[in-house]
Amino acid sequence: MNTRAGNSAPTPHLLGPAPEGRADAYILILHGGKPRSERPYLPLANASLLRMLPFDREIRDRIHAHHGARGLSIGTQLVQYRYRGWNEPRRDSAQDAVWAVDEIRERYGKDIPIAILGHSLGGRAGAHLVEQRPDNVRSFYALAPWWPALDGLRMKDAAPKLRVLHGSVDPITSPRDSRRQTEHLAEAGLDAEWFAVPAAGHFMFRQPSLWQELSCTWIVDSAIELARG
Repeated sequence: MNTRAGNSAPTPHLLGPAPEGRADAYILILHGGKPRSERPYLPLANASLLRMLPFDREIRDRIHAHHGARGLSIGTQLVQYRYRGWNEPRRDSAQDAVWAVDEIRERYGKDIPIAILGHSLGGRAGAHLVEQRPDNVRSFYALAPWWPALDGLRMKDAAPKLRVLHGSVDPITSPRDSRRQTEHLAEAGLDAEWFAVPAAGHFMFRQPSLWQELSCTWIVDSAIELARG
């Protein structure tokens, strides 16, 4: 699933081991980035990607220890984008997220249910992914999502289960925007909730265990529920 084409244009990658044989559900992790940058990602050499590795490890450990996951095969992988930037109007990160879901569908079946965890720009890519692959992406946990153009509302018709966790003093992505959009989705009938991390900024340095505990607990429980149908 992870291929490189010599010195050609950069390609996205799924990082981490994939399940052998079958997968009953999948967790896809989407890291952050910049509004605009044509610089390609180097493997494991960028803070936005490295920031999500503890979440990846915690999710794997929780699946392994969870009694409800016994007998299930739940994949967990981290998407590495081609470029560091979102790069409107191309929306490169969203394209890469769609690529990742299509790779998973090709390997494990077109109906495989997927839960996604996205931080910052990954929260924006996740919202676009929900809109474009609604039959697969059923649950979404967004950490400090970057939704500058009402991106969260793109999920209204797809109606995933949604949880949003945002630092109350985030200076980079707007907690007010994410809260308003989450509340709008909840008013439209979606299972959507917004939570604040008091006095926390964007990079999850304050109360890191809280960010990790809340999101990983929910995303693992969600994936197990999806796997059991």
